[in-house]
Amino acid sequence: MIKVSVMYPNKSDARFDHDYYRNKHMPLVKARMGDACKYYTIDKGLAGGAPGSPATYVGMCHIFADSVETFQKSFGPQRQGDHGGYCQLHRHRAGHADQRSRCREMKQGGVSSLRHGRA
Repeated sequence: MIKVSVMYPNKSDARFDHDYYRNKHMPLVKARMGDACKYYTIDKGLAGGAPGSPATYVGMCHIFADSVETFQKSFGPQRQGDHGGYCQLHRHRAGHADQRSRCREMKQGGVSSLRHGRA
């Protein structure tokens, strides 16, 4: 099993619609990926590591799949198609350099996590 993390940096001009992301965007991602997405989690940045400091990321999602190949086969075609209102979600465009997608363990503190889409 792998975990792919997408992180949205918390910048002073960043706007992130958590309700839209939770209720529309990620269910759409899961639906389009089908069984390749075993489940996903959503994190909302609450605070930074030091008291009173802002969260490093305004939001994150973590998509779990059986393998890198399975993820790429199901997710790759989604990058080509309609993103279903992606710009409503975040000020940054899809593919913007500030978005980071990695297969790694999440070690960032100060987040609120929701688990969705269990197969």
